[in-house]
Amino acid sequence: MGREIRRVPADWQHPRGEDGNYQPMFDEAYDDAAKSWVGALIDWENGGEQRQRAEASEYNTRWFWDWEDGPPNPACYRKKTWTDDEATHYQVYETVTEGTPVSPVFASLEELEDWLVSEGHSRHAAKRFCEQGSVPSMYICPASDGRMTIRMGIDMLDVDVP
Repeated sequence: MGREIRRVPADWQHPRGEDGNYQPMFDEAYDDAAKSWVGALIDWENGGEQRQRAEASEYNTRWFWDWEDGPPNPACYRKKTWTDDEATHYQVYETVTEGTPVSPVFASLEELEDWLVSEGHSRHAAKRFCEQGSVPSMYICPASDGRMTIRMGIDMLDVDVP
């Protein structure tokens, strides 16, 4: 959970809910998520994932959807899978929810890096974020004086953490 760079089409407009706010969405098409869920259900019913089934039975859980959640919600996924030829641009998403955009769409990582700098992040942190593609919301690490320090989001990339 934190921030990630997603590949999107040049004309991508993230959907909004009835309230006008962005609809949180995973970075996956609904059909792909549904097929994956059905595959896991079939595997469960055929006795796969024995360790998981054994643990679930300790909680008297018989049904896959009681253990793994129900099938994917179409509102939380894109309508289609994008090809590499379609998803040519970049956008930063927060991933504390399923994901909502926190940046405009950019044609290149260099443009995204420049935007991050204009938003107050250091060039060093912006460059590292563009290279890594994601960063957690928070990282707790030891400071040089032995105490613990908290690094937040993209700005944690200003320092090298152990």
